[in-house]
Amino acid sequence: MGGLSTPLSLPGMLTIMNAEWLAAATLAQMSKVGTEQIYNFLPVFADMRDGAYAPGAIEIGMMNSAVCQMARFYNVPAGGYLGLTNSKIADAQSGFEKGMSPLMGALSGVDFIVMGGLQDALMSFDFGQLCIDNEIALMLKQVRSGFGFSKESVSLQEIKDTGPAGMFGGNPATLERMHDATFMSELADRKLREQWMLEGASTIHQRGLNKALKILSTPNSIALDLDIDARIRAEFSGMVAGDSVLPEGWTHFEDGTSGEKRKRRVNRRRA
Repeated sequence: MGGLSTPLSLPGMLTIMNAEWLAAATLAQMSKVGTEQIYNFLPVFADMRDGAYAPGAIEIGMMNSAVCQMARFYNVPAGGYLGLTNSKIADAQSGFEKGMSPLMGALSGVDFIVMGGLQDALMSFDFGQLCIDNEIALMLKQVRSGFGFSKESVSLQEIKDTGPAGMFGGNPATLERMHDATFMSELADRKLREQWMLEGASTIHQRGLNKALKILSTPNSIALDLDIDARIRAEFSGMVAGDSVLPEGWTHFEDGTSGEKRKRRVNRRRA
C-alpha cells in the first residue's frame, strides 16, 4: 500500500514489488525447478487524508500497466486485481472505478483480472454487481479481441455499391455481422427513454439482481452426482453446502407502477 508499506511513489512501489517478485520466483524455483509463475500484484495507494485503503483509485490501473510491462520483460503472464471500488453500492462511482482500471489493464496486455462482485474496498459482495461486472468483463474481452483487416472486412465493394449518403442497414453484410461485429449488452439499457419508462424504469443494478435471481433459481445442470458429492463430503468434514438457495427476501424487481399510469407519465413527458 503506497504511503504505508511502500514509498508514496509509483516507481518506488514498483521497485519493491519487483524485488519481492524476484525473491518469490527464486524460492519457487529452488523448491521445484520449472515452476510456472505469474507476475501478479494488488498495488494500491492509501488515501493520505485518512489512510483509507483505496482499491478504486486510478493509480491501480496505472500500476497494472507497469506490471504488464514487467511481466513481458520476464516472459511470464500478468495478472491484476482490477475493477475494485470504494463505493458501497452499484452507483456511478462503482461504474467508473470498475471500468477505468480494468480497461487500462486490457489495453496493457493483462492476462487475467480479479474483479467480480466486490464493493466497499473488498468488504462486501453484491450479486447484482457481479452480473454488472460480468458485462464489463465481456466488454474487456471484446477490446482484447481487437479487429483485423482483410479484403472482406474493409468492405470497399459494399461501400461502393451503397453509394454516397446510402444506408447500410439493409445490406446482407450488415445482417450477417449484426450478432458478432459489436458487443450486444444484456444489462446496459440502450432503449428509448419512453420504452424504458413503460417497462418499469429499472436501474442496471435491479436488472443485475434479476439476472442473478434467475441463475440462482435455475437447477444446476452440471452439478456433481449426489452419490459422488456424498463420497467427497465423507472425506472432508465441515464443507459448506454449496447449494443455490436464494437469500431471504429476494424477489424479482417490479416497478409497482401500473402500465396505465406509466403510459400517462410518458404522454405527459411527450406533451
